[in-house]
Amino acid sequence: MAAFALFTVGCGEEYYSTPEKTLQRYVNNRTMFNREQYESCLNAFRREDREWFENHYMKLCTAMYGRDCPGESIATEVTVWTDVFEPAGPASVDVESAEIDEAKGTAVLVVDGQEVVFIKSRGNWKISGFFGVVEELERKYPQIKDL
Repeated sequence: MAAFALFTVGCGEEYYSTPEKTLQRYVNNRTMFNREQYESCLNAFRREDREWFENHYMKLCTAMYGRDCPGESIATEVTVWTDVFEPAGPASVDVESAEIDEAKGTAVLVVDGQEVVFIKSRGNWKISGFFGVVEELERKYPQIKDL
């Protein structure tokens, strides 16, 4: 059983086995209509990116909406995602060009005229960063930055 677990971890998940499949998973779930789509969408990103979002969505909600921020909940996470992050990412899987370096574990796909960066981690291709949104948000709302 332990050997099977190691094999599975080393090979990654089918959804994330190529940058194009990860992009497809993201695009199919980016609207986050339910908990399953929420998980699938955020799992298309690096673990560090997902952790950043989960640790900062309330600060961001408060900074953006003030008293109208509804508090900690999946609804708040989805609202912040759909208002800020989702519009910055690709809406299609129409790859115009791709540069994939398996040896380095990096890839850049150009989708809808936008570069989307991928990193290979534990056998899975994950989107790196949130399409440049975090840096822009930290400039606009310095109170969300980590100290």
